[in-house]
Amino acid sequence: MIFVFQKDMLDCLYSNNELKYMIPRWFIWLCIIIGSWIGAYIPMLWGGSVFSFSSIIFSTIGAFVGIWAALRIGNSI
Repeated sequence: MIFVFQKDMLDCLYSNNELKYMIPRWFIWLCIIIGSWIGAYIPMLWGGSVFSFSSIIFSTIGAFVGIWAALRIGNSI
């Protein structure tokens, strides 16, 4: 019963915006790492530390931007 619900839920998610190609995991992880790395260095622009709380927040945001970028690039190929 749960498996059927999850399958229907995934069908609903992909029916409107289908992925054209399967995106390799290594590419998604690469984009996550690059986005996280860039996000962690943003506080250095205003003189903050790489090991500050704002660096952790921007690193998390950068990781989500990396996932978004990987999906956008993967769909445009």
